[in-house]
Amino acid sequence: MARHRPQIPTGDLFQGRGTYVVDVDGLVAYAHIAESASDIPPIDELMARVRELGRAREGAALPAAQPTPG
Repeated sequence: MARHRPQIPTGDLFQGRGTYVVDVDGLVAYAHIAESASDIPPIDELMARVRELGRAREGAALPAAQPTPG
């Protein structure tokens, strides 16, 4: 049976998880910074923001970004 030895971790150990919606101008229209690996925003929340961006491109006013709970 092969043995596995602990190794020194590589990469950024402090890299966090986040979910972002970026508009066509490169501005962050939505940001959700996760507190844990399982902290994922609901897809309905993401899609609502994407739809708002689409309406804004068509001339409707875009509501101000709201901080996400978390």
